[in-house]
Amino acid sequence: MFKRTALPIPASIDADAFWSRVQPTGFCWNWTGAKGAGYGVIGHKGKQYRAHRVAYTLLVGVIPDGLDIDHLCRNTKCVNPDHLEPVETKVNTLRGFGAHARNARKTYCDSGHEFNDKNVRMIEGRRVCIECARSYHREYERDRYRSDRERFAAKARERRAANREEYNRQARERRARKKAEAA
Repeated sequence: MFKRTALPIPASIDADAFWSRVQPTGFCWNWTGAKGAGYGVIGHKGKQYRAHRVAYTLLVGVIPDGLDIDHLCRNTKCVNPDHLEPVETKVNTLRGFGAHARNARKTYCDSGHEFNDKNVRMIEGRRVCIECARSYHREYERDRYRSDRERFAAKARERRAANREEYNRQARERRARKKAEAA
């Protein structure tokens, strides 16, 4: 499994210059400096560091290896250490608003069937509604059977048209046999 190892925050970062780019708003402390991918960033000796990670390191301490810093306030520009918590990547992802988090919070499938132990099967790491899978399979088989039947019927029509005389002769013989058996 991949373990995140962030660049250690150097002690030589100028704290006064860092805090001069922070604007307290009463609740969040917003980063007003440079931003990258929605997060505050600060450059130091040719490298970039995320502002919230620097703030956490300066005010709380070293971020444990393998952990992300989660913004509890959901404001990616916030550097208030009271709003930052070191957590595993999975926890951080599931707390968010991305597709993985939204799907993990769902309790019903798109057709309205409840996700529970009896109605869910895990396939390649994702939940599959058993009722929907059965319905899909029934429709697939019905359509496949219908298309097979239609294909066979079309081939039969082609054969009959190509050999109409032979087919008519065979049909007359069948009728004559049935008549003889009935008598």
